[in-house]
Amino acid sequence: MPAPSLHPRRALLLALHTAAFLLVLVAAPIADASVSRAVSLEELSRTSTAAAVVVPLQQRSEWQAKRIVTLTRVRVERVVAGTLVSSEIEVRTFGGHVGKIGQAVSGEPQLVVGERSLLFLRQLGTHSALVSARAQGMFRIEAGSAARVLASPHVGHLLPSARMKARRITPAVVTLHGSSLELAISRIQRAWGQRNAP
Repeated sequence: MPAPSLHPRRALLLALHTAAFLLVLVAAPIADASVSRAVSLEELSRTSTAAAVVVPLQQRSEWQAKRIVTLTRVRVERVVAGTLVSSEIEVRTFGGHVGKIGQAVSGEPQLVVGERSLLFLRQLGTHSALVSARAQGMFRIEAGSAARVLASPHVGHLLPSARMKARRITPAVVTLHGSSLELAISRIQRAWGQRNAP
């Protein structure tokens, strides 16, 4: 016996409801995708070439392989840990504006010209680098005598790994956020010294 067929009107309504549901999925806000695996200070140290206090001097955005990339030239004010071979480097981040077109990438750090930052960097060449762990590797330095270190507002939602939960390891953004610059540097240097520990 053949399976009963849907009435043409019901079939049309079902198709419209399905299309609407798929449209909602496709048009979901980008912010919902801003979920990253949390990294500890020790892991951030292991995956970085250096940690440094920098001052952004100049920015430009350009198209690279169908995406917009922002290149920020920074002056290295102080190398906190690790090694950088140049006093000025170009930091590459995803997103930016080219002409009338802009791209925002969730979880990416955003450097501001003239604003000091503490960065964990992964060097790509003599004069270029990426921020390790994206926005988790960038900390703004509060202006004024207090000079507190503040986590990037673009970090998004962080999910700790099973290992972090089991060992009660604190994410780097929690460890450093709100501390004085000197205390943050001390913690980074301590973590850097333990980077080869199991």
